[in-house]
Amino acid sequence: MLIKGFRKAFPLLVLALACVQMQAPPSFAGTTGKIAGTVTNAETGDPIPAANVLVEGTNRGAATDLDGQYFIISLPPDTYTIVVSSLGFATKRIEGVGVRVDKTRTLNVRLEPSAIVGEEVTIVAEKPIIEVDRTFSTSSVNSEDLEAMPITRVQEVIDLQAGVVDGHFRGGRSGEVVYMVDGIPVQDVYDNSQATTLNEGAVQELQVISGTFNAEYGQAMSGVVNLVTKEGGSEYHGQLMARAGDYLSTHDGVFHNIEDVDPAAIRDYEASLSGPVPYFDDRFTFFVNARLDDNDGWLYGQRRWALEHPVIVENGSITRPEIMLTPEQLDTLDTFALDGYDLDTFAPDGYDWERALAVYDATGVFPMFGDGAPVPMNPDRNIYLYGKLTYRVSDAAKLNYSTIWEDRNYKDYDHGWKYIPDGILNRFRRGRTNMLRLTYGISDAAFLEAGYSNTFTEYYHYVYEDPYDPRYVHPTYQEIGSGVTLRIGGTNLEHFRRFTDTHTALAKLNWQVNKTHYLVSGFNLNFNTVHYNQFNIIQSEEFEQPNTEDEPEPLIFVPAVEDKSGLSHDTYIHNPFEAAAYVQDKIELKNFIVNVGVRLDYFDPVSRFSWNRTFA
Repeated sequence: MLIKGFRKAFPLLVLALACVQMQAPPSFAGTTGKIAGTVTNAETGDPIPAANVLVEGTNRGAATDLDGQYFIISLPPDTYTIVVSSLGFATKRIEGVGVRVDKTRTLNVRLEPSAIVGEEVTIVAEKPIIEVDRTFSTSSVNSEDLEAMPITRVQEVIDLQAGVVDGHFRGGRSGEVVYMVDGIPVQDVYDNSQATTLNEGAVQELQVISGTFNAEYGQAMSGVVNLVTKEGGSEYHGQLMARAGDYLSTHDGVFHNIEDVDPAAIRDYEASLSGPVPYFDDRFTFFVNARLDDNDGWLYGQRRWALEHPVIVENGSITRPEIMLTPEQLDTLDTFALDGYDLDTFAPDGYDWERALAVYDATGVFPMFGDGAPVPMNPDRNIYLYGKLTYRVSDAAKLNYSTIWEDRNYKDYDHGWKYIPDGILNRFRRGRTNMLRLTYGISDAAFLEAGYSNTFTEYYHYVYEDPYDPRYVHPTYQEIGSGVTLRIGGTNLEHFRRFTDTHTALAKLNWQVNKTHYLVSGFNLNFNTVHYNQFNIIQSEEFEQPNTEDEPEPLIFVPAVEDKSGLSHDTYIHNPFEAAAYVQDKIELKNFIVNVGVRLDYFDPVSRFSWNRTFA
């Protein structure tokens, strides 16, 4: 009696509550869809009770009730064939029935009376003209569409959706978007960006929500991106792909070195394999995907100036060049003077002698020239790895373990360093996510989802990994040519590293209470670690410059790292905690659909700024 009363009263209670969205951790997002409809007699229009509705190739199905109505929940996004049969009627097969995440696919079937046992009619399902189930701004892209698109990354597909520009949803910031894989958040809590990136070859369906979010989505201010991944099947499938090319443009005055075409400047290799795990039955399957995306970029600089310390000029002659020049150049410099010498025969093509002399006149420092070679300034090398193990424990239970690994090495173009391109920062991003997910069917009308994930993301940049590397150049030379002009010396002296480590536990109950109400409730807990470390390399306090008044010499730089208490060294580590609980009701009426829900969130920054209370 208690359960019966709950089924009638609780959805009405939820309807009376306002949907509350606060800055909070995301929860379990939807990863499945539903098929529902009515089976009727084609001649009389009467409902057909006890008709069998089966999803071909699976163990999923339902029987119609006295009103001829049925529903099949917890279907992964895909295209299915539905078989409908009843005693005294011809069996009907409907092909091409697409199921999308968090959507109800309405499929009404009319069966023809037949006295011939085994008679079957096959038709192709038509896509609904109007999606009455769309109660918020959303779009979905399945794996077939992804394969047909001229894209190289998942983010390119997201940017093609309405209202999205370069990862920004409806004009919002990039940190206002929640990214999920198989319904589990993969957020970098440092800046709320996507923690690990999934290659499009591993995506079964991509769902983009850009407004009016359900209560199950927390921390989503601008948009939600939910990626549902592929699983292995009973047969082996594999794929190999390779791409190569280069960037072309007629604007060679804007893009340096663009006329030098290299067919191997872009290198892109991808492989995937799926099927049953060897030595096990079809209940234990796997899917793996790997990709190497490596390209030199389209923005080049020219090594007109060298990274080494510039040369000091004394009485019209260059002094102390031995640490910077080749033996051939040293021979030439034995009798070198600034006046009356054909400088063009000494310098490589493209060397700006006029600029160099101007710098010398202003500073007394004669900038060292480089070899004039083109240098890529926005190269990007990415490695994506994804693996998924699926074990069907029983007809009612399925266990998934998946792992995502990302490794990226790249540079960001900086125009100020165009003629000394080796001085810009090398950037690195590493990420890994491990997820364990259990789906358990309690009944034909309810199923439970529970999961655990660990996501680790780190980012760091520097010119040289060792902050005490002697190749670092004195800060004075870094300022030569900076500001409104292009740099002619120096190296970037910044070192930076930060990482986040997040453990997430979450659970979600999905319950088709009746043909009108679909109830979703759940909770999640986030345990985070955030580490930050940034400093600029400085001159060692233990080193004293030699007297340069009588004999000018290059400034000698002995790199050092300031103590953590200093102004140029910032570091911390904190462990914020997040928790959330929610309940959501999807009310599917005849002429319209309503989503209502309530959500409660808790956040404790656990930082030096948090308020702590001690109880006696």
